Amino acid sequence: MMIFVGAPQNGTILRELIEEQNHLFRHIPVTDNKIDTTEVNQHKSDYVIVDLCCFDDLSFMQLENLLLAINSEIILYATGYTMQSSLINKLSMNGFDLFLLAPPYSEELKEELHVILHGTDFILKDEEAAHVKAQTCISTTRNQKKGVKIGIAGVTSRMGTTTTSLQLIRYLQRMGYKACYIEVNYTKFVQEQIRFEQPLHDAHLGMATIDRMDLFYRKEMLNDVYGIDLFADKAYIDKEWSEYMQKINQVEIYTPIKLKKGQKNLDSADKLFSSAVAQVRQPIESFFNWINKRTRIQEASLVRSTNGLLSFVYARIAACFI
Repeated sequence: MMIFVGAPQNGTILRELIEEQNHLFRHIPVTDNKIDTTEVNQHKSDYVIVDLCCFDDLSFMQLENLLLAINSEIILYATGYTMQSSLINKLSMNGFDLFLLAPPYSEELKEELHVILHGTDFILKDEEAAHVKAQTCISTTRNQKKGVKIGIAGVTSRMGTTTTSLQLIRYLQRMGYKACYIEVNYTKFVQEQIRFEQPLHDAHLGMATIDRMDLFYRKEMLNDVYGIDLFADKAYIDKEWSEYMQKINQVEIYTPIKLKKGQKNLDSADKLFSSAVAQVRQPIESFFNWINKRTRIQEASLVRSTNGLLSFVYARIAACFI
């Protein structure tokens, strides 16, 4: 018998997979971040699968104590996490080393469960093994799902736009997608979180990782840049920010002209200006596209430090000319 402790929708996903492996399945729900360990332990089960998403509000010590109270072998259902996640690393270092990381309804999830039940698991043996597994999980998710940009906008401040964005990211991660938050307004939410939470933070990348979510504040990367001409894409169209950079940093920002609401076509002058910006950007983009095709330089999602990023970039640029 195998017991699943967690959310009903995830139990439905696992029931079919477990019964395919000729195991009996039993679902025990979670109430207020608590497991009825007495009920779990009274059943003679080969494995207990614990749904980590049901315990987001617990500290690591609380989670560990809860897991230690279970007598059976524990498999952690951790869709949305990677082997590089701090929680997964902590759990593995404390003896919990069976993980289901693949997206729901995927063949990879079925394969992970099959491997665990037949005597081989995804144990973190060393840093290299963790890196390989994380790359596999990320590549699988990327290949299965096309990247999508979702814009969340609010008509006024403090109406919950940021909260909605973060909740959406959490939901997408639980459904097996890789998602991140990019701050494009002036609330400085990410910077405030960095100041109070003191998370894993890379100022050069303009990124902080909080509660396994990557939060970016990319525009701030240009605060220390002075006296240049910047040719950017439409994502950087922001009149207030452009005026600020021009006045304070003497940075001229040139972007293609965007159609206004209700406007069907650009006038001749705007088309000419957009073409001029594109002509400057085109050789640069072509060069980077050439590098990316040869070395996949854009796949650096596991890099978490400035030195690591520089080594990663220089190695791949050098590989282009070998």
